[in-house]
Amino acid sequence: MEQKKYTDVIRFGHQTTEGIFNEGNFIIIQEKLDGANASFRYDEETNNIRAFSRNMELHEEENLHGFFQWTQQLPKEEILAGMVYFGEWLNPHKIKYPQYEKQFFLFDLYDTVACRICGFRYRGKGGAATWLASSTGLLSGGIPRGRAS
Repeated sequence: MEQKKYTDVIRFGHQTTEGIFNEGNFIIIQEKLDGANASFRYDEETNNIRAFSRNMELHEEENLHGFFQWTQQLPKEEILAGMVYFGEWLNPHKIKYPQYEKQFFLFDLYDTVACRICGFRYRGKGGAATWLASSTGLLSGGIPRGRAS
């Protein structure tokens, strides 16, 4: 199983974003959390949960400040097979979140079968998993007329 890396974040207003957004496109704007980019997925072949930092697969020694161990405690029956859970692992960085330290905030799910990002409605089997927090959507909807870039 190969690591699925999250796409680069597009910064609106940069010269490389001209023509990216078109009138009527559906977008979601989320708050920026200052943590560590992390992901995990359930591997059906090995019956294990695999955890990743932005650049590598994690294990007991290289664990992204406890993220690997956190994923190994998750209830496997609540993780959707074929989905990669992308999020931010809150560790003390420049911005501190003492009340949320060592928590994972979901920002996207990737369907490895359909090869696309899918909505938050697929968070876990039977609805939102109780162990999963998500970042707040500050804005979602279509791009209004005259605001596309």
